[in-house]
Amino acid sequence: MSSYSTEIVNRIIKDFEGGKFKIADICKRNGISKPTFYQWQKDKPNFLNLINKAKIKRLDAFNDMADSGLATLLQVFEYEEVKREYINKPYEKTLPDGTIKTAFKKELSKVTKIKKVYMPNPTMIIFAKTNLDKANYKHSSHVDHTTGGEKLEPSKQIDFKGLKEDTIEELMKERRKLVNN
Repeated sequence: MSSYSTEIVNRIIKDFEGGKFKIADICKRNGISKPTFYQWQKDKPNFLNLINKAKIKRLDAFNDMADSGLATLLQVFEYEEVKREYINKPYEKTLPDGTIKTAFKKELSKVTKIKKVYMPNPTMIIFAKTNLDKANYKHSSHVDHTTGGEKLEPSKQIDFKGLKEDTIEELMKERRKLVNN
């Protein structure tokens, strides 16, 4: 186990800021235990201060990785699929004892190339549009389709408190009353 030193602290901070390693992995890479990592934060104010500053860079690194991953998931990929078909072509083979035997050799008979397109992940598109373009994009699950987004007049709202049982039949009767009034 390593003892506290500027060299080890600098390596830990560098690993921590990069965002690529879990704390357990950072500790293992630098020869300390996870409890030691937390004990140093408790006992060494300078270490805690450096970790807190590194947290900001770590979050920036996470954000950059998320943006990069999102960009990858939003790309259209084109690729070529190649199919090869083989036939068993007969030929005569002479065995060591002099007899002739028919054998088969696989021979390429046809190559088909198909251009394919891999579309972006739809969940990532919805996520990106919902979170990055809030002013221009509203996910359909957030839209009130029954009133066009306008509030219902109190007289058109169903009073669920007055229903004895919330069966479909009773709800439909209540709805018919409201529509007919």
